[in-house]
Amino acid sequence: MSWSKFFITIFVIYFIYYTVNIVLDLMNRGKKTDNEVLETLSFSDDYTPKKVQFEEEELTEKKNINSDRLEDEKNSVQEKQIENVELIERKEGSNKKTEIGVSGGLTISELINLAKTEAIVKSKSIAFA
Repeated sequence: MSWSKFFITIFVIYFIYYTVNIVLDLMNRGKKTDNEVLETLSFSDDYTPKKVQFEEEELTEKKNINSDRLEDEKNSVQEKQIENVELIERKEGSNKKTEIGVSGGLTISELINLAKTEAIVKSKSIAFA
């Protein structure tokens, strides 16, 4: 089968499909069923909105719950920071000769000065490809 026969076959199939759909739509156009009447949405204008007021107790309970969660999160973050500082201190104590700083708290000018004095230790090469 060549490409031209393939495209002609696809075109004929689509043409027949859409022609059948159009003919069926035209045949069903004038008919109305009882279901169509029931499917129509309608809204009454008799409804008046009511203003809802929260009780103060509910709001204070929600605030207390949120503040408790925030305190728990702050405590867990502080504990993790303390653990990280202890880990950094242990690493600095064991590798003082080779590592400059584990925390990475260098400014760009300090980094350039360290590179000029060849104080930066190269641990492995980086492949750029």
